[in-house]
Amino acid sequence: MLIRVLSIIVLTLGLGVLALFWMVTVPKKLGIPVYFKTGGFWRVLVGTLIVGLSVLSSTRFPFPPQQFDIFIILTGITLYITGSLLAIAAKLTMSDRWGMPAGHDHQRQNKLFTNGPFAISRNPIYTGLLLVFFGYSLAIKSVFIFLIIPYYLLILNYVKKEEILLEKYFGQKYLVYKSQVPRFLGLKY
Repeated sequence: MLIRVLSIIVLTLGLGVLALFWMVTVPKKLGIPVYFKTGGFWRVLVGTLIVGLSVLSSTRFPFPPQQFDIFIILTGITLYITGSLLAIAAKLTMSDRWGMPAGHDHQRQNKLFTNGPFAISRNPIYTGLLLVFFGYSLAIKSVFIFLIIPYYLLILNYVKKEEILLEKYFGQKYLVYKSQVPRFLGLKY
């Protein structure tokens, strides 16, 4: 029980730190007002509501204790940390060329990233965030773990829009990259 409570507190604080990192590292050319104006506010609000509901469900309606609870919690924490590191590394790799989801400013985002985290996933930020939220829900044993499905579908929608833009701007170079590196981790499509 104590490890679950500590997991909830530490992982929830970690989500806040991750959100703060995201806002602090918004490129100056893009700016925080533009980030919020183009949907960032709603993403933060929805994310906060999901986290709040997850914590509420985990504390008020927890899954019954299992003999493998520690394994489930540690697996969730591992996925959470791995996802955080992957997303942060990808955003730092992109630096000031990072942009809003499903958008592409070819004037500013004029480089195709294929190194670092982009060598193992064409979408390491999205992959990382999926791992973070799945790991979080698993670690705190939230009944809202099923929300990973609509979140995945939302991300998949963003990815498909971005792939069209990347193919348009980078042509054959992107198609070769796309054929060599999976969209997410280990999934070639």
